[in-house]
Amino acid sequence: MGRRRWLGTALVALGVGLFAQASRAENGEQELQLVTLGEGLDFAIPASFKDAPELKFKPRFPLKPARVFSDDATAPLQLYIFRGPPPTGPGLPPNTHSVTQEYASGFAEGLRSAMKLLEVYEVAPGKYDDARGAFSVEFMARAPSRAKTLLEQHGLEGTTTTLDERSRCYLSQLLGDDALLSEQQLTARRRRAVDTCGGSTTGLQDYVKTLGPDAFAARETALMSIAFFTRSALLVNLIVAPPTRTRDAAALSDMIWKSATVQATARLHQQAVASTETDAESETRPIGVRVGRTLASLLGVVVTAGLLSILLNRRGLSARRAVWTGFAAALSSGGALLWVWEGATLPNMALFVGFVLALALAYRPWSRWLRSGETPIGADHDSPDSTAYRRTAN
Repeated sequence: MGRRRWLGTALVALGVGLFAQASRAENGEQELQLVTLGEGLDFAIPASFKDAPELKFKPRFPLKPARVFSDDATAPLQLYIFRGPPPTGPGLPPNTHSVTQEYASGFAEGLRSAMKLLEVYEVAPGKYDDARGAFSVEFMARAPSRAKTLLEQHGLEGTTTTLDERSRCYLSQLLGDDALLSEQQLTARRRRAVDTCGGSTTGLQDYVKTLGPDAFAARETALMSIAFFTRSALLVNLIVAPPTRTRDAAALSDMIWKSATVQATARLHQQAVASTETDAESETRPIGVRVGRTLASLLGVVVTAGLLSILLNRRGLSARRAVWTGFAAALSSGGALLWVWEGATLPNMALFVGFVLALALAYRPWSRWLRSGETPIGADHDSPDSTAYRRTAN
């Protein structure tokens, strides 16, 4: 008897584990934080991203810096949130290849001018979601050298490094009007910098070394932007990444896109039905993952319900009462797990209805099975076979 009870308990735990694993499969275990903006937009980003100092420069376009985030990696990812005036026209461009490509190119060119980038290339429109008024753009850029950024306190990283008077003089004399310097140019201009700013050639060389080996070279940068057109503002999330972290930038962009919600009252098209899982989100989520999650969840609840009813029947409840109690407990547990881990979203409500239907279909067959005394763990307490078994055992 002890082994049977242990086996039943283990099987119940297995059923609950199947459901729990299926519920967590899509979300992963990464710790997140919620970014909420006053215009009715919120989205999730990794908790490793911290608030960074505000930009010291003012980009030359109507968008104003709202918040800045950065992770703590050696080559950090930067996330800028810009806020601009609401669109005066229809807002989101029509979803055609020619129009979206033209819009993406115009956006990248505008950012090149505003951020004083040297060049933008590989511009490509990304995802499109009319319901949320969301549109994404991806492109590469050649940014001015780090030395130029330090001198002008202007650049994608929003540097806040303070230069002393001599350092500023050195950079000004070395760079002149140039954004980049070759090794030959740097060598040729050292004497002029020392004569104008004072100090020694050795001191200038030591200072240049502190800037790093590529301080006067162009920087290749990956940029990914997600724009949300709302009734009160244009909100732009701009991800800036070094080429070595392009995959991380793409993962962050995907997280923002999937998790972003725009309140119905803030949407340009209020007739759009509010939904946490949009059509675009459904397209990006593999069909096999969604089908597998649904089947595993249904299986977990049904298996848990059946095993609970067997255990309750072995504890003395009649077959009908054991099935009713076990199924109700499994259904309430499944609903609670959905609510805690994923919230009351429309897909989860549909999945809960699936739980109800699956258990309703299984109720009568399982009750008859228990009453027949053919269950794997033992016969029903109300059946003649069960009575005969107890008499034999005695």
